[in-house]
Amino acid sequence: MKENINLLFFGAIAALGALFIELLLNFALPGETDLSEINFLLIMFVLIEELAKFSIIYKISDPAISCRQMFKNSFLIGLGFALMEISLLYLGDIVSRENILPALIGILSVHISTSLFLGFFIYKQTRLGLTAPGIILFTTILHLAYNGMILHSISIWIIVFYFLTLLFIILFGFHRLRKNNYFSMRKCPSDLRVKQAPKRKNIV
Repeated sequence: MKENINLLFFGAIAALGALFIELLLNFALPGETDLSEINFLLIMFVLIEELAKFSIIYKISDPAISCRQMFKNSFLIGLGFALMEISLLYLGDIVSRENILPALIGILSVHISTSLFLGFFIYKQTRLGLTAPGIILFTTILHLAYNGMILHSISIWIIVFYFLTLLFIILFGFHRLRKNNYFSMRKCPSDLRVKQAPKRKNIV
């Protein structure tokens, strides 16, 4: 239980750190901004958020932990990040009381799904040969796709389908890891670490 609370806390801290950097970047720009500068800010804000989540998930990852543990860690960090973000948006009157529920669902979905993808790729990077920029770029694109749908008032059902598709992909990915004996119900109980786990390479 304490470990789960710590992971939620780490996610919240990542959100606060990302917000601090975003505010600095926002203040660095002139008072009047054109459309290109606004688009630049949106891209940079998403990149900063994905980098913050990546840093936390990578920091707490260990080549000896099970895939199941990595899934849980990534999920809770994404959840903590999302809860902190929606709290700050609500307290700052950026999200109205009437729109709090759809905003909560959207923010939870985007941060949890991207965190799961980050955890998945960090866990598999020794086999895929992935680097940190490639992993962060991928989740940044996923995040920007959601933001784009919100900005263009895309149907809520399309957004729901988008996140259900991402959920299916990431669950299938972790299922394949289990099938390939990264962990199994019989060999690796949730409270045990994987023996002889591959040594993690530095991907940063």
